[in-house]
Amino acid sequence: MLSISLQVHKKPNGQVLLKLADFGLAMVVKSPIFTVCGTPTYVAPEILEEAGYGLKVDMWAAGVITYIMLCGFPPFRSAKKDQDELFDLIMEGDYEFLSPYWDNVSDEAKDLISKLLVVNHNERYSAEEVLLHPWVKHGADSLDREFLGENPGARRKFKAAALAVQGAKRFENLAEQFQHQRGEKIIIT
Repeated sequence: MLSISLQVHKKPNGQVLLKLADFGLAMVVKSPIFTVCGTPTYVAPEILEEAGYGLKVDMWAAGVITYIMLCGFPPFRSAKKDQDELFDLIMEGDYEFLSPYWDNVSDEAKDLISKLLVVNHNERYSAEEVLLHPWVKHGADSLDREFLGENPGARRKFKAAALAVQGAKRFENLAEQFQHQRGEKIIIT
């Protein structure tokens, strides 16, 4: 499981920089993990269940992040800012696409989020399935009003995030190549 914080910084000259800020609790996942961790808003139901979890917690978080990027607020919110209530909403998968915030967001984007914010991790999309989803498959270069709606801020944020994910994937590939070429194991702390 790769856990990094990506920061996209745009310089006054227009140059865009990708900064890898933190590897947090990054680890190679070979068996279920039982550590209860994560930011409450992004935590997957299986972490709260404390029955062991795997890579699909990252797909849940990707669904939460995509939701926030497209409308500006998280899918699971407690009106009273009560963490127990928040966790109950997460465990139930209780969210909706509220009008008017979602009126101009494509059905494809909503469909992808609906396939990521699935309480049963066995039914939740994997990273491979996300890459094959029509909304993602069109790529960062062809994102337009058809897929991101009329909100130019959301479009810019998603393009920046897509570039960040591409950069992280390249970094991961380079690390794997380095490890393979040198016959060494890379440990990042």
